[in-house]
Amino acid sequence: MDTSLVSHTGTAIEHEQTFDALTIRQRQVLRIVVEEFVAHAQPVGSRRIAKERDLGVSSATIRNDLAQLEALGLLTKPHASAGRVPSLLGYRIYVLHLIGNHRLPKEHRNQLRRRFEAIDSNSPSWLLEATRLLSVEANSLALATDLRYVNHRLRHVELISVQDNRVLMIVVLEDGHVCQRMLDIPDKMAQADLTVISAELNHLLPGLNRVQIQEKSPEASSAAKEFCQLVSDLMPVTEGEGSASIVQQGLGHILDAPEFAESRRVRKVVDIFDSGPRIEEILMLVPRPDDVHVLIAGGDRKEWSDLADISLVLSAYGIPNQAIGIVGVVGPVRMAYRYNMGTVRFMAALMSARVRETRSDDLLPEVIAP
Repeated sequence: MDTSLVSHTGTAIEHEQTFDALTIRQRQVLRIVVEEFVAHAQPVGSRRIAKERDLGVSSATIRNDLAQLEALGLLTKPHASAGRVPSLLGYRIYVLHLIGNHRLPKEHRNQLRRRFEAIDSNSPSWLLEATRLLSVEANSLALATDLRYVNHRLRHVELISVQDNRVLMIVVLEDGHVCQRMLDIPDKMAQADLTVISAELNHLLPGLNRVQIQEKSPEASSAAKEFCQLVSDLMPVTEGEGSASIVQQGLGHILDAPEFAESRRVRKVVDIFDSGPRIEEILMLVPRPDDVHVLIAGGDRKEWSDLADISLVLSAYGIPNQAIGIVGVVGPVRMAYRYNMGTVRFMAALMSARVRETRSDDLLPEVIAP
């Protein structure tokens, strides 16, 4: 499954070992408890499972399975006589191993695509409108960041004498892109001199981005200093400094959940999403594009204690190796993970297609033929 789980209470190996220890029926029971609790927000008991699900065993057998799942830390019992509810670990195991196919049905994808295509691609507020659409579709708080350019770095520079006062400058980036520009210089330079300057630039500048090249230029010789600036000018712009612009829509959806009936919990959630740096820190947990990532935090680390009541489903959108943003939804831990994962994944795909159609020419490094 192309889903990664960001966990702060246990390693992936420990999760794998816990899952492997379950019998097939115990896995079925855990999946049923999670899905029933997500749907109804009520503890799930053995009689209910035996009555509504055909597992081919008695209520007493299911009760034993529930007790085993509780002993493994996958379920908890809120009251002595109540049924069970999933623990954070139970939700994690469900997302990692039991959720199955989270692809949206075709008719739902077509409907979502039509609504997305109605958003004006030329509007400066298209990202806000897309986030609002995701919020409505997922019935959750939706978040998105604007595009951030990849931090392009220099690999190699070549200066080639073409004729008289014309020089072809070729810049090769670490990601393989090649940028080139024809330069008109005040005085004619021999190829031997240009080769010496190229060697100096290739000693000073490899591995640096646009801003770092500008900072390094004072160390260059007088002959190479001007070419340092020209290399910097040709490098693609990097938007790595400062905080990303973040939009959010639908905070009311998350506050409607019964988990947030207490004003204390409401205040904590509002405080999280009133803090731009905190939101950006959370969103940047997505380690790579093209996957759906689920964050179920909480647990025993103090730095994540403010997230104990919520889960996030996130995905990257944009153009790989050029410009990437993050989009996703936030809800209570008792979240419809399969549906939200499918919705976020498809919305990210629609947004990526929009970026490719409307901005790819702007994002690609400039290439000027000799």
